[in-house]
Amino acid sequence: MKDMRRLTHWTYWLFMRMLTLQLDQVAHLIEQHGRKRETYRNAPLSEAGQGTMR
Repeated sequence: MKDMRRLTHWTYWLFMRMLTLQLDQVAHLIEQHGRKRETYRNAPLSEAGQGTMR
């Protein structure tokens, strides 16, 4: 019984973690997309090169 509760806890934790990770990824992608457009317009070269180095 105790193990079962631990299992559900882990499953829930994993599910939530995956959900938040997915949201973070999506937000990051959107942010990157928006920043990329800005970078090409009016950012110094060093900042534009940072994306390729990372």
